[in-house]
Formats: sequence, C-alpha cells, structure tokens
Amino acid sequence: MPNQNFFFIFVADIKNKRFKGTVLRIIMDETDLLMAELKSGDPNRQMEAAEKILDKPFLKETALAGKSIHTGVICKITDYAILKEIALNDKDEWVREKAVFQITDQAVLKEVALSDDSCAVRKAAAYGITDEELLKEIASTDESWEVRDAAIRNITDQAFLQKVVLTDEYWFVRLITVERLTNVAFLKDLASNNEDEDIRKAAAKRLKQLRKGIQLSLFETDEEELKELRIEI
Repeated sequence: MPNQNFFFIFVADIKNKRFKGTVLRIIMDETDLLMAELKSGDPNRQMEAAEKILDKPFLKETALAGKSIHTGVICKITDYAILKEIALNDKDEWVREKAVFQITDQAVLKEVALSDDSCAVRKAAAYGITDEELLKEIASTDESWEVRDAAIRNITDQAFLQKVVLTDEYWFVRLITVERLTNVAFLKDLASNNEDEDIRKAAAKRLKQLRKGIQLSLFETDEEELKELRIEI
C-alpha cells in the first residue's frame, strides 16, 4: 500500500473539487476501513486487510493507541518496541500471545509469564524463557497446568523434575515430565511401584528409550510390552 503522502501529492493536482473531496475521504477513512475489515470475523476479508497493512507508522499508531490488532498482522511487525507494547497491553489475549511468541527479551517474558491474566499468553512466555530458576517458579506456582507444562519442557534439573512427577496435581503434567527424566534408579522405582498405572507405563517406556537411544510415544505401551519391560528392569 503506497504511503499516504503519495496520495496527498496526487490529490493536490486534482482540479475537480468534488472528486478531490471523495479521494481525501477515502484516504482518511482507509485506516478505519482496514480496522473494520480486520474485525469483520470473515477470515478472507481479515487476511486481505492484513496484507494491505505494510507501513510501520500505521502499525505503531494502532498499537500505541490501545486498539486491538488482528493476529494476522503481528507477523509483519519488526519494530521490537511495538511488539513489546502489544505483548504487555493489547486487550486481546490472542494478539498478545502472537506478539509474545516473537519476543526474546527475557525481562519482558518474565513480566508476561508472572502477571498476564491469560494462561495462553503466560504459556507462550514460558516457552521463550531460558532462566531455569524462573521456569521452576512458574512450574511450581502457576495455576494453569498448560503453563506449568510449558515451563517444565525447558527444565533439566532432575531433582526438580522428579518432584514434579510425584507431586503435581494434574496427571498430564506428571506424565509428560517422565519424558525428561534420566535417573535410571528413579525410573525403575516409578515403573515398579508408582500407584498410577500410566506413570508406571511411561517410566518403563522411558527406560527403554534411554537404553536403546530411541524415541517412542509414552502413550503407546500395551500390557504385554509393560510386562516385558518390567522383566528387563
């Protein structure tokens, strides 16, 4: 989309006042029209409008004015200050989530992970955090199992992961954490003695992975294979 200044220069040469007024209204209303298209609910119209939004001043003005931007536009933003503003302040949680996925600034990610009201946005932030101590805090305290799960996927501290397997309140978090365990003795104990059958299966499967260096789904162990793995243990 050409810059508005181009159109204003063009309009200056128009002699017909009525036509000139029409063109000026089109130029001045274009931003509002695009925003209306972005919020239309029609995916085709939304993406077509998103493709037209190419100038950064428009994006910056929209972001700083507190107006919600369609998620299809976020990928076009390269100005880090704008992304940060959107990630921290946009009213639409899905827009914030899209912006967070493009942010690497650890201070911003920390602020989002610890304070955003949306679990989807906190989860996006957790995926980008590299500070293991902060990840442990998130994995221990966040009320959303999805956020805890995202944090755990970047944690390597085996003692902490073992604690999660034994204490997290949500079954899926406990189960998926088994995939990150490397302590053979602990896995043997889980496979033989844990009261949760799914955890026993997952631990047995993880032992097989470690021994053979293969990647298998923890959710595809039948009873016969479990017995075979226990014999190996």
